[in-house]
Amino acid sequence: MSSPLSVPAPVMLISHLIRVLLPVLVMLLILSAPALAQTSAAEHRSHHPGAATPEAADAGMSMGMDGKGKKGGGMGGGMGGGGMKEMMKAMARPKSTELFPTLIRLPQLSTEQRATLLKRARQREAEGIAQLHKGVGAFTRAQGQDDQAAMLAEAEAIDEGLTRFRSGLAVRRALSEGTSPPRVALQWYKSQLNLLPPATMRPGFQLFGMPPFSLFICLFSLLVGATLVLIYLAKVRRTSELLARLTTEGAGPTAPAEPTRHTVTPVPESAENDSASAATVPLPEQGGMNLKKGKLCRLRVIRIYQETPEVKTFRMVACDGSAIPFSYQPGQFLTVTIPHGQTTIKRNYTISSSPTQGYYCEITVKREEQGIGSRYLHDVLKEGDTLEVQPPSGRFIFTGREAESIVLIGGGVGVTPMISVVRAMLDIGWGGELYFIYACRSPEEFIFADEMTLLKQRNPNLKSFIVVSEPGDAKGDFYPGMLNAERLAEWVPDISSKRIHLCGSPPMMAALKTMLADLGVPKEQVKFELFGPPSSGAGGQTGAVEDNPADPADAPILSFKSSGKSIRMQAGESVLEAAGRAGVEIDSSCLAGSCGMCAVKLLDGKVDMANDDGLHPDDKARGFILACQAKARTDLTIEA
Repeated sequence: MSSPLSVPAPVMLISHLIRVLLPVLVMLLILSAPALAQTSAAEHRSHHPGAATPEAADAGMSMGMDGKGKKGGGMGGGMGGGGMKEMMKAMARPKSTELFPTLIRLPQLSTEQRATLLKRARQREAEGIAQLHKGVGAFTRAQGQDDQAAMLAEAEAIDEGLTRFRSGLAVRRALSEGTSPPRVALQWYKSQLNLLPPATMRPGFQLFGMPPFSLFICLFSLLVGATLVLIYLAKVRRTSELLARLTTEGAGPTAPAEPTRHTVTPVPESAENDSASAATVPLPEQGGMNLKKGKLCRLRVIRIYQETPEVKTFRMVACDGSAIPFSYQPGQFLTVTIPHGQTTIKRNYTISSSPTQGYYCEITVKREEQGIGSRYLHDVLKEGDTLEVQPPSGRFIFTGREAESIVLIGGGVGVTPMISVVRAMLDIGWGGELYFIYACRSPEEFIFADEMTLLKQRNPNLKSFIVVSEPGDAKGDFYPGMLNAERLAEWVPDISSKRIHLCGSPPMMAALKTMLADLGVPKEQVKFELFGPPSSGAGGQTGAVEDNPADPADAPILSFKSSGKSIRMQAGESVLEAAGRAGVEIDSSCLAGSCGMCAVKLLDGKVDMANDDGLHPDDKARGFILACQAKARTDLTIEA
């Protein structure tokens, strides 16, 4: 099952490429800005072909105009001797360009007007030639006298004569060759104003008709857009999956179909991407508290409370002082790593605190003489030490949405999941009826006695009944004797319609199931979890069952793919018990098929399970089984 925050690998790769390429793009823009803003000298001259070179411009500016025509006089020298006056007269001489406005309107002129224009054009040519002859002669005389002012004036006159000749010739050409007269006039004006056609820019190296830089910008933009679309689609898909799951689980649990024994066959490996993947930790039904996915972490023990002579409560917080790095549901358990010699072992302990206390969580543990984990917690662990824990697990939970009322029946240290439910429901102001029924040997063994008394006084919807088999001289709200069906029917009106949670030792659970069946309580309304030290052979945790040399030759063989071991199973033996005899460790907790801790992948064979409530529907579809419940019908191969 994918995580709610998981993102497809292609989207992560594209996002990484964007983070890498974005700084490169910014640097390219910064470095290319000066180059793009500059214009080469050759390109500048191509737009101004008539402009002089810098050397010529400097020479022209330094040219003097003294009467001797030598350099070095500067402009001030030309102002003497009347030279400047003659130059201004030449420059102020009007040019005869009145012919070209007529050319622009030529298409609308009549035949007589065209003839008149032709005559004027020839006359203009003649005038221009005469002016040229006159100007050349005068220029020659001024040159002989080295009169620079006169030379400048006559040069202007020569230019004027040449202009008149060219204009007349252009008019005759337009009339004789059929060239559009307006076009001739416009070209003439452009030549006089030095308005040449714009220089065409030669394209450089291109890819797909675009410069490389522009192509890179386009591709980068497309990449960013595609990434955003993929991320959006991934979020929409994940949101739809979560909404569908909430809708399905919010409808509440459904009654299991008969018969209650479930036959499981393995899913072919070809139907899965990874046949060796671990079972998904089952998510509890949605309740009053939100869930936050946890991870392996260390917690610090800040308080140890002695509840009874044999029971202690351990309060743990985050090592950095922040909120605990996970959330949980009332009734779930923590998997704690316990040092044991040169190795470690894992033990599961139900959380007794309320999930509403976000800065700490508590486990309540009874010391068992043969319990490795409980003896370490009671005898070795002290305040200030740390413990490594795995995220909370288990489906033996109640959140307030599963039913309108709840009956909690526990015995001994089985009170821990019950007190977590009571605390949580009262903390969130749940309005349903809470029935708390607890059985113990003596009043001194009643765990959380003072707290339950106070909670009952403050919350009218909480009804508690404490049964003690050896009351002695104790005073208080206790019921001496044994718990029986008559008392259950008296304390819980209409008990057959209530949801019931049971937690205690295996003998107590068996007796309670019989009582509830006699009272007409449907089996699907009863949820239970066994309590006590691990049974022999359970994951190899405590005393292994001796191998029976008289095993029948046709008994099923259990093979473990990962460890490479195999063992012949005994009659009525579960997969978990057989694994313990073979020395293969399988995590386990409740041993009743409720918590889902012992889920393993069935690769080959068929099994029967009396209870599979601890399996998530997705894991059932993938071929997982509960090792504590699975009993072989054929030879088996599991992933362990």
